[in-house]
Amino acid sequence: MNSWDQLQFLIGSWSSPVSGQPGQGVSGSTTFSFDLDKKVIERKSRAEFAPGPGETKGQFHDDLLVIYQQPGETQFRAIYFDNEGHVIHYSLSFPEK
Repeated sequence: MNSWDQLQFLIGSWSSPVSGQPGQGVSGSTTFSFDLDKKVIERKSRAEFAPGPGETKGQFHDDLLVIYQQPGETQFRAIYFDNEGHVIHYSLSFPEK
């Protein structure tokens, strides 16, 4: 099995219908896709929130996750960024069969 085959199940786009009540989500979407000649998987997510009490406009949350392999390594890594300034590093592992 090609190492990227283990992550093929992620590829696609999803949207989340939500209530739109004040302070709650109005919409959400996530897309996983290969990029850079299938050298990385990129996940982009966006969530929009209805205005809360006393607010004139809603908030939103955008994030980007890139899954990659370091040259010469077999383990996947990922790095996450969002519009709130968070940066998180991950190491991926798979359960043994």
